[in-house]
Amino acid sequence: RSTLFPYTTLFRSAKPQLTLTPPNPTTLDTLIAQVEPVDNGFGDDLPLEFLWLLEGEEVDQAGGSLSPALTQRGQAWEVQVWAVDEGSTGRVASESTIIQNAPPQIAIAAQQEQSSESPLAVLTTVTDPDGDETTWAISWLLDGQSTDFNDEVIEASETQVGQEWTATVLADDGQDESEARMVIRIQ
Repeated sequence: RSTLFPYTTLFRSAKPQLTLTPPNPTTLDTLIAQVEPVDNGFGDDLPLEFLWLLEGEEVDQAGGSLSPALTQRGQAWEVQVWAVDEGSTGRVASESTIIQNAPPQIAIAAQQEQSSESPLAVLTTVTDPDGDETTWAISWLLDGQSTDFNDEVIEASETQVGQEWTATVLADDGQDESEARMVIRIQ
């Protein structure tokens, strides 16, 4: 009887501890297979092999992470991982996830200090990572109080030196909402 038998049995029964993160990924997230090292029984960590599956089909993707560029909303992804030692493979651990909707992305471009002699202006760009049709709206606070302004430009005659204006943009892709703010001081 081989003295390696208990080790071989131990190795073949060793199943990696696997966690697929983040828990509710969107098309903006890198999927990461976090794996606890598998010990060979002699205190050494064994190399790990990864297999990524999209809707059950193998994908040519090496390593423990998957770029968001490869994912789309609604896709079912699975990662499998196992330890390898001298041609033998250990038990396979697997985790699965569904790619969720990514909320709209909002960018507000403006100078944080603007002149009272020029119109108060911001430039808003709203994009949706999943390509959804998106609606958005802008509202303004003046020194913390609500106003009736809802355009990207406010006439200079409406502003005064020392005021603090806050532009708030809300965007909606039909499933999720996003919000972005910018504070502008009038000089």
